[in-house]
Amino acid sequence: MDNENRKNKDWVILAWIILFAFCLRLIYLWQLIDAPDFIALRQDLDVQDYQARAMLSGDWTVREGVSDPHIPTTPYYRPPGYPYFLMIVYWLFDGSYLAPRLIHLFLGLVHILLIYSLSKIVFNRIAGLCASFLVATYWAFIYYEGEVNDPALFIFLVPCILLLIYYAVTKDFILYSFFSGLLIGIYAIMRPNILLFIPFLSLWILFFFYKQKKSIKSLLHIIFLIIATFTVILPVTVRNYLVSGEFVPISTYFGENLLIGNSEDADGVTPWLPYLQELEGTGNWSVWHYDNVVKGLGKYLGREVSHSEASNIFAKMAIDYIIHHPWRTFLLTCKKAILFWSPQEITENKVVEGERQHYIPLKYMPRFPIVLSVFLLGLFFLITNIFLNK
Repeated sequence: MDNENRKNKDWVILAWIILFAFCLRLIYLWQLIDAPDFIALRQDLDVQDYQARAMLSGDWTVREGVSDPHIPTTPYYRPPGYPYFLMIVYWLFDGSYLAPRLIHLFLGLVHILLIYSLSKIVFNRIAGLCASFLVATYWAFIYYEGEVNDPALFIFLVPCILLLIYYAVTKDFILYSFFSGLLIGIYAIMRPNILLFIPFLSLWILFFFYKQKKSIKSLLHIIFLIIATFTVILPVTVRNYLVSGEFVPISTYFGENLLIGNSEDADGVTPWLPYLQELEGTGNWSVWHYDNVVKGLGKYLGREVSHSEASNIFAKMAIDYIIHHPWRTFLLTCKKAILFWSPQEITENKVVEGERQHYIPLKYMPRFPIVLSVFLLGLFFLITNIFLNK
């Protein structure tokens, strides 16, 4: 009876947390509607919006003053997952700019429930309630749910993947591994770096089943997970090859990004380089202009260069710089790490810190130092529990 009462009490507390989270998000959205960039999107958001609407209408005409990125005839420069999502949302809701934000809001509320469940499994019910409250109030989650951009989706996907993997191994149900692989694939076509997680996840599955002397079963789980992941990615790869004749699994922005972060002019903050801007040739710099960069590289080399080849060239330049300048690379990496872990938000598509200070639901909500402190405390207890249970 006590357990039943506790469970009912938890759900009442959780309901209040979700209601509070909903109110915060609604206030923020109400303020955001009057912002000039609610419809006039910028940078990555602008390109993704253009791509989604063009896929839906079939009209790839760019507005005046914007360089044509030639998306229909080149491999994807940016991962296409979020434009696919936007296309479906625009189709369902007649191109509404409010619709993706409302869907983000709904996913944010479901995220609270998922984090409660995951934290309760890993720790206990008190940790679950604390974690859910932090997710409900953390300003960055509220901010990104109000952006027409992909963070709201992959923030939601992380607990989904972890819960599916947990139930896959504890219940020895291979279909859960397959579903988790599908979600990893969806995440990958938005942010390919999630694929680096698969080897570690596979090792964990192997270790879990090894203790139960079920090594063959663990291999089946891993195989189904990998098959599902690449089932999602394969259509993107095929599309890239059909339109360009180039083998590009997801996108081509890796090489340029690696060079931006590892070169003579890299400063660890600025998202562009004089070298790349010189190749671009028009004096502009944004995600709209990668095709110009590729053409500029071709002119410099005296031959035509494909998008994937340009990415490979930029990656080789970055790797060569890293090899020949290890000390500066180390210092630059340290600087990036300090900036990443610092409480100050770094400018990206917008001046994020300015956004945080402007909107009331963001300004007074928990910031990164609190999240980091709770993370370190949880990590300490998790490691302690692992060693105590050995």
